[in-house]
Amino acid sequence: MKKIKFLLLLTFGIFFLSGCGIFDSLDADMNKAINKKDPKICLKMKEDQSRQERCLIAVAEAKEDKSVCDLIDKESSKDSCFSSVAILKKDSDICADISKDNTKGSCYNTIAKESKNENLCDKISSKSTRASCFNDIAIDKNDESICVRVEESFKTSNCYTEIAINKKDISICDKVEGRASVLSKCIAAVAEEMEDESICEKIEEGSYRDNCLSDIGIKKIDLAICDKIASQSIKDNCFLGIAIEKSDTDLCDKIVGGRDKDSCYSDIAVEKFDIELCKQIENDSKKKYCFINMAKNAKNSEACIYLDDNDDRYECSYGAALAARDASFCENIEKKGTRDKCFNNVAVKTKDVAVCANIKDSSEKSECERSTEFTQIQY
Repeated sequence: MKKIKFLLLLTFGIFFLSGCGIFDSLDADMNKAINKKDPKICLKMKEDQSRQERCLIAVAEAKEDKSVCDLIDKESSKDSCFSSVAILKKDSDICADISKDNTKGSCYNTIAKESKNENLCDKISSKSTRASCFNDIAIDKNDESICVRVEESFKTSNCYTEIAINKKDISICDKVEGRASVLSKCIAAVAEEMEDESICEKIEEGSYRDNCLSDIGIKKIDLAICDKIASQSIKDNCFLGIAIEKSDTDLCDKIVGGRDKDSCYSDIAVEKFDIELCKQIENDSKKKYCFINMAKNAKNSEACIYLDDNDDRYECSYGAALAARDASFCENIEKKGTRDKCFNNVAVKTKDVAVCANIKDSSEKSECERSTEFTQIQY
């Protein structure tokens, strides 16, 4: 019994690895060929070349024998077979038998990464794939000396930056070449990883230095770090992040920029369900969405009555109704057609045809019932 179970597992495993479909797993002759590791059975499938190729690939994988691949006529299928066997055996020499460069490169790339052998990357003809190969192995081995072999500037910078972060070592950033912004990003990434604002001071570019300080200030909830920021807009963003984190509206008053101050009031108002705070918002659009998001977040349509525009009130009540799965919120909408649309869409979204009973017009009610059945939203 154990032997039968093992053979079944082996067979299904081979089908999975070889990319054969579920129907192949039900193919008695193919199963027999795999279990016996006998390619001769596959060769008898002359009436269907594709089936024969799939069978030979599966047997080659089961035997981990590249010679079976030589029995395949179609070049692309033979290449796939060589690649599969090479990867299974972790034998890069087999990759050399592959004719197509992209399949060959993928074969070397896979084995190089699995074995963490960067020297295999040199065998890949595609510059992009070769660069990714070196990059991934360098990061996996945490070895910045490999990054110099990446060749593509963006990936080289990424390579050094990732390892600098992993090692928490900004000296590795000095190896980054190209624009000053790339070096700044590397130093900022290490500073943020270490949550050390003093490292931000080593960044020469003002905006990157300020953003570095802002990110760490918010992470550490430290207003003193925000005060070191030169740019007013970035400083405001730092205060905003801490205010939201602490749900402290007094900190919103430290923000100079009107939009950021409104965002501060809005986010805290929504979190606290503070209608009076929404009213303090100066920007009309932000004030509107403060009420709408508050209703949706709290599953309470009370805030919707403070919206003057009927369409806005619909959006607010509808959002609250959906969040609460409660169609009674639609009653707050004065305009009949819009109110019925709310009932219709809540019915569809909640898949509850009983909600349609709230619609007085018989034809609209029937349409609601039909829409609920076919999940059709009204716009």
